Amino acid sequence: MSESIFHRTGMNQYEPLRTRPFAIESELDTLIGNVPHLLSAALSTENRKLRFLLIDKQVSIDDEDGGRTGRWSADLMFIDNEGVVTIVEDKLSRNPEIRRKIVGQAIEYAANVSSTWSADRIRDRLEQGRDEESESVLELLEYGGAGDFWQRVSNNLKAGALRIVFVADSIPRELKLTIEFLNRVTDPLEVAGIEVRQLESEDGVDANILIASSVGLSERKSNPGPISPKPVPVTMDELLTAMQGLAPNHPWGSAATQLAEELFERNDLFRADVYKTASGGAMRARFCRRTDDLDLILISALVRRGLCGVSVPAMRWPISLRRSLEVELGHEITGKGGLDEWLGADPKRKNVLWEWLIRAADGTLKETRE
Repeated sequence: MSESIFHRTGMNQYEPLRTRPFAIESELDTLIGNVPHLLSAALSTENRKLRFLLIDKQVSIDDEDGGRTGRWSADLMFIDNEGVVTIVEDKLSRNPEIRRKIVGQAIEYAANVSSTWSADRIRDRLEQGRDEESESVLELLEYGGAGDFWQRVSNNLKAGALRIVFVADSIPRELKLTIEFLNRVTDPLEVAGIEVRQLESEDGVDANILIASSVGLSERKSNPGPISPKPVPVTMDELLTAMQGLAPNHPWGSAATQLAEELFERNDLFRADVYKTASGGAMRARFCRRTDDLDLILISALVRRGLCGVSVPAMRWPISLRRSLEVELGHEITGKGGLDEWLGADPKRKNVLWEWLIRAADGTLKETRE
């Protein structure tokens, strides 16, 4: 369907407008960064009003295993009022990367942001460049209370509930089909496209008019399919009993059991979520510090494998916090942060970990900067 847009210039006088091409890609990048309301206008619906705050431009993203720092660079990163991190990749339609390469890049970015970024890291990034305008926007984002908002951000990152937005002056058919397909099959990841056009008069005078329209949102699947079984809450006694039965099987079992018991007793510093997986193959205790609900350690009874497990989600922490624990451990933390072998080499190391966790939770820890 063709479209014509006219600008009223006087009584019963209208001037036709045409699309004004972007000269270079950085024009589009700057526009989106300076006018995040373009995202709001294109992505909001009648029942879902979104507001976006720019986290940064050319955002450095580490890979999940910690092997390379700043391996990728996303064009733009935003946070919205639902606590959803939004990665924006912009390309002009004449750039051949827009048809295929951009999709793989953006999905890789989202996967690694989910694994390596934390709510604290985003908040720190915003604090660094906050001005009066962004202060007011951040207050809007935290409308439900700062603690609730940042907890939503943390939960969304852990669940992979991010948003990828492809922005272009014109989105080609191939990319539209890809966006629509991804929105039918990906959950909770959301993918959208936005076409941004600037208009000018027929004699080339900038009309100072922008048009932003969404692509792919209508293809979000209305039936998300079967819901994954949820973890089942259990008591700490049940977990400890299971761990005690498994402890003799490996050198770190008793130390892991003692650590879980000691952490649970310090409920003034730690909140414990204790549960078993829906399949019954594992029971776990996730210990979060009460001041900001940051996950500090996961202790598990891996029943089917006959082992106890100890791991720290350090890749989701602020880098300074992770570095301070690495100093205590004497090695880098990578991947899922498993500490079984480190603990098994000398069960007395449990005390080192215990003391660090206490300091991390009570605010006396001196974090190590890079």
